[in-house]
Amino acid sequence: MNKIALLKLAWDMMSSNDKWAIFYRRIFGCNKDPPNKIQFWKDNWLGEPLVDCLGISDDLLSALSTLCSDFILDSRWMIPTFISNLFPEVSRRIASTGISSNMDKLIWLNSENGILDLRNAYIKVDSNPPGPSWCKLIWANFIPPSQYFLVWRLFHNKVPSDDNLQQKGCSLASMCSLCRSSIESFEHLFLSCPFATYHWC
Repeated sequence: MNKIALLKLAWDMMSSNDKWAIFYRRIFGCNKDPPNKIQFWKDNWLGEPLVDCLGISDDLLSALSTLCSDFILDSRWMIPTFISNLFPEVSRRIASTGISSNMDKLIWLNSENGILDLRNAYIKVDSNPPGPSWCKLIWANFIPPSQYFLVWRLFHNKVPSDDNLQQKGCSLASMCSLCRSSIESFEHLFLSCPFATYHWC
């Protein structure tokens, strides 16, 4: 919950017009909201930054400091010729982007009104994505518990093979108990041991 509240606070500090937020931006030099200060190449005003759309190298970023307002004349876009010629789809996207006389403002993508609320912050920060589809196969009712527990241990590197035990501080001589010709490790037991390869094939 703390990460969600911090994200919301950071958003409010950058986008709010309340006195405390304006004070914060003035004191810490984070003033991103004066009108017509959107970076043409680096800011995400087109759905993604133009440097990403056009594949511009990171080496050139410091030289790209022009603003969107530099490419607007008489309320019309003045699209650079090389973009029109080499990237017609990007040129069409720029041309279809409306030009407003209102003050520029930050918007939060994937929200209905462009403002970050706690619900959207929770969705962004939530670190519990749905489990992979193989989980349903492993935890099925028709598989005996000992077998799906073994598979779970395999995926989490928790099989008590000699190499795992040695990493945890157990001092022991390692030898595969099946083939007696190699060190016992997860990879050897399940992939390269002759006994395992015989049963996989």
